[in-house]
Amino acid sequence: MQPISIYIAWVGTGLAFFTLYILSVGYRKESSLTHKLLCLLVFCWAWTMLVTTSIASGIIMDFPHLFRTAIPLGFLIGPTAFLYIQNITYPEKKISAFSWLYFLPAGLAFLDLLPFYLSSAVSKQEAYLAYLSDSSFRVFSVTEGILPANGIFWIMLILGIGYVFAQGRLLYLRAKENTNAKGLKIDDRQLIWLTALIIFQLIGALTLAWTLSSVEKDINVFYTYTTTYTLGFVFLSSVLYRCPEILYGQAVVEAVLPKETKKNSYVPISDEQIEEYAQQVKAYMQTHQPYLNPELSLNTLAQELAISRNHLSIVLNNGMGVKFNDLINQHRLLHLAHQFETINYPQLTIEGIASEVGFKSRTTFMHSVKKMTGLTPSKFIESLREKKPLDISIPN
Repeated sequence: MQPISIYIAWVGTGLAFFTLYILSVGYRKESSLTHKLLCLLVFCWAWTMLVTTSIASGIIMDFPHLFRTAIPLGFLIGPTAFLYIQNITYPEKKISAFSWLYFLPAGLAFLDLLPFYLSSAVSKQEAYLAYLSDSSFRVFSVTEGILPANGIFWIMLILGIGYVFAQGRLLYLRAKENTNAKGLKIDDRQLIWLTALIIFQLIGALTLAWTLSSVEKDINVFYTYTTTYTLGFVFLSSVLYRCPEILYGQAVVEAVLPKETKKNSYVPISDEQIEEYAQQVKAYMQTHQPYLNPELSLNTLAQELAISRNHLSIVLNNGMGVKFNDLINQHRLLHLAHQFETINYPQLTIEGIASEVGFKSRTTFMHSVKKMTGLTPSKFIESLREKKPLDISIPN
């Protein structure tokens, strides 16, 4: 009979895959990078729990090709969570080509174990049995690669702890900015969710460290690790399920809300609030440059400012006298003009230059330039290169 910890682990694994399914409901081709990163993160956890529980329960003998497949995914968790939190706390920062180097250890781990992955099912069953019959029995022991028996897990642990501290630093710095900048804050539920995410990874890292350094050499240590990891994920899921805008994606949540609910949820806003919010929007544009994000929308900006979508629309239309798209595109053109004071972008096409400041298409860039300067894009860029003064304004 299986110990109770195995049944707990299977329930947790089912919850993980159910959560992944719910996230996929909110996944669309145009989904934000943040949502895509969260999907990848939950997939890594779900697969890791599936493989770990299969090993602990012995079911891996019936599905030997699962053996060792969770190891590369273990290296994906830290960088994926880091980029996910960075994308929420500092959305103006773009994911650069350099950022993908974070995933290099996962690729190297996969290549290290590739010969084992290509081996037969019988070979993998024999490897599993040899792993269990090892007299020294190291709970996390990998002998199929070129690294020492549990060396790959020590590397995973060190990198994981590093990413946990990096994520905590991002959240701390953003929280510090929230304190110093009036009205600029992450939503409370979002803050709780990100904190829980970091705590869960820290629990996983500490449990892994305990398991690797444990003097006990029996399967019970493995059961303890599996149960702790599972209960940690249950805790994390309980927080996530209280944030439907994160779980389903903001667009999906708005789509399923009845029109009456949206209408009745409107709260009047005073002239003083409009003026205060208008100053907040202007300050946020200057300090955080959200317009550089090509995926920026009215909903996204409202979330970042912790203002309701309806109120932000009123602030823009009545308080500032501009439409959302015009405001964002004006800031993009002003930013481009500022960039040309030091950079001429000699190697970039018009599309390349436009994408540098957040425009998603050449058409939008051309329309904005013509509307706000009266010039063609080529004449506009030529004037910037020649350092000619330009009036970039939204026509009445």
